[in-house]
Amino acid sequence: MDEPAHDKHVQMANAISDCQVLLCGGMGTGAYESMRRLNIQPVVTDLSNIDEAVQAYVDGKLVDHTEKTTLTAWPCKNAKKPFIKGKNKWLKESA
Repeated sequence: MDEPAHDKHVQMANAISDCQVLLCGGMGTGAYESMRRLNIQPVVTDLSNIDEAVQAYVDGKLVDHTEKTTLTAWPCKNAKKPFIKGKNKWLKESA
């Protein structure tokens, strides 16, 4: 991954730097790898209901669909706004 792209992802990740997990419906490959490098676990899910996705994650049953990562920039086809896990709560990204 090129450093300028990673630097851009670092700036974007600052807003969720206290989070451990990022649930999303799609993500670029560069952003996915940057989140991992920043110790934020990205999980690309095909579940569209956030309550179901969170419960599946908590139960250890949420599948990370890395095949849904793309080499293109946001917005990715079929991508949904991400939900993020903070220290003790789930937060919905503001619109």
